[in-house]
Amino acid sequence: MMIAIPVEEWAVFRDLTTAQLASLLKQLAKGVSLESFQKQVRGPKKPQPPRHYSGNGKHVATAKLLARRDH
Repeated sequence: MMIAIPVEEWAVFRDLTTAQLASLLKQLAKGVSLESFQKQVRGPKKPQPPRHYSGNGKHVATAKLLARRDH
């Protein structure tokens, strides 16, 4: 936090008791809008494209296709 906020800004908290610091943090937390920190909801998935099968609609082994091509 020392990188984000200068040391001078932290001096306010130095002399607070634990109870005072807790009370201050609760007051600060009441002013936070939680809606602004909500996660983004993922959109719907795209449908998978239809599979392309051989002419008869059944599986054909790659080895058979290669063997036919060589002849």
